[in-house]
Amino acid sequence: MEREQYQKQIKDILQAVETLLKSNNAMGERVAQLEKIAEDYEDLKAENAKLKGELAMRKRAQYGKGSEKKVTEGRSDYELIAQEVLG
Repeated sequence: MEREQYQKQIKDILQAVETLLKSNNAMGERVAQLEKIAEDYEDLKAENAKLKGELAMRKRAQYGKGSEKKVTEGRSDYELIAQEVLG
């Protein structure tokens, strides 16, 4: 009788260990996937920052810095043309 109980307990323990092992392997695979996703995310963040920098440089080259722009607020086009012509 005791022997049968021990065998049953051993069988139950082996099943529990097997279940834990399968779960652990599945979690390990999921962690590997998440690490890959995190690496891809960091790469995308770096590429985004690079592209934003390039865009800012192009905008600066095309439009100039805000401090370099002439202040024309409140002046008509005729006044601006007259100023350019007359100096």
